[in-house]
Amino acid sequence: MNCLGPALDDLVDGIRNNDKIVALKLKNTSIDGRKNQEQLFSLLLDHPSLTCVDLSNSDCVHNRNRICDEGFYAIAEGINNSQHSLISELHLQSCFLTGASLAALSML
Repeated sequence: MNCLGPALDDLVDGIRNNDKIVALKLKNTSIDGRKNQEQLFSLLLDHPSLTCVDLSNSDCVHNRNRICDEGFYAIAEGINNSQHSLISELHLQSCFLTGASLAALSML
């Protein structure tokens, strides 16, 4: 099982303290963007080396990330509020985003 659940806080803390990580791939890990907005924001805010984040879902129906519009807003705000964001790739395929996310997408 690939479910992060409460371990997401610890993972985000570890990533925030790692200035060498450039790519983060968390496909199908049951991240709920409606409940984890603060963690998603913190993950992307002013990270010194992170360039690629993959929170997408594969065709597997288990452990799907549900980033949703609320989570995407947090991601966009984390990137936009960064002094020096290096994010050049953001993968969010099949993450339950709707047209409402387009406003946040236009901020990137």
